[in-house]
Amino acid sequence: CIRCNETIKFGLLLKKALALGADALATGHYARIEEGEDGYILKKAVDERKDQSYVLYQLGQHELGALRFPLGSWTKTEVRRRAAELGLITAAKPESQEICFIAEGSYRTLLKARFADRVVPGSIVDESGVVVGEHEGIAMYTVGQRSGLQLGPSARSSGAPMYVKSINPVSNTITVASNEGLLRDACTVEDVRYVSGRIPMGAFSAQVKVRSHAPAAEAQVTPQRGWAEVRFQSSQRALAPGQAAVFYDDDRLIGGGPIAASR
Repeated sequence: CIRCNETIKFGLLLKKALALGADALATGHYARIEEGEDGYILKKAVDERKDQSYVLYQLGQHELGALRFPLGSWTKTEVRRRAAELGLITAAKPESQEICFIAEGSYRTLLKARFADRVVPGSIVDESGVVVGEHEGIAMYTVGQRSGLQLGPSARSSGAPMYVKSINPVSNTITVASNEGLLRDACTVEDVRYVSGRIPMGAFSAQVKVRSHAPAAEAQVTPQRGWAEVRFQSSQRALAPGQAAVFYDDDRLIGGGPIAASR
């Protein structure tokens, strides 16, 4: 969703809409845009269960000035009721839970079909480097995952559940560890974008979400030019490289970027 929003919906589509002379582009995202003294502000939706601000962190002042999110101030229940009153056939449409452009199956099915030559089996190793199983291809797994791991007797005999700790694309290996091995105190975030368009002058406190539906965690963010360091007040589980870390001040979105590394 993050890359689609950045390159297609609020990249190509917005550019085309403005080129056609449109005054604004409205979408169904659950988020709010407000205008403050220093420019546009991006805020969480009123219905926090459906809030989509996490996947909109890359929006800047130019985009926010041309966008409208009319559903951001409504709950999902209110939207469905209003749609029913208007006779819209989507009023009772089931919510999508997977990638919208995959008609059937999951992204794993798509990757296997289109990149069969690159999705190849490899070794699963423990933290000491001992081979404890085999994976189906690193694209099928993510940091923190437990389901689908094909582990041998030695790993299962430990008694503790094992999870994906890290993925090495160069050696095509996956390292597994116990839940405690997934805890991290800090991470670096690359390609950081700030809604205001300005890099904060110094470190600031924020609530940081490392997954779309994860609870926000208190942290100290130290901005650098193009990247930032995030240090959490309490250890966080399974900080996955490539997953976005998004900074909030209560319900106001400050900025964010992909996690590059954690420690």
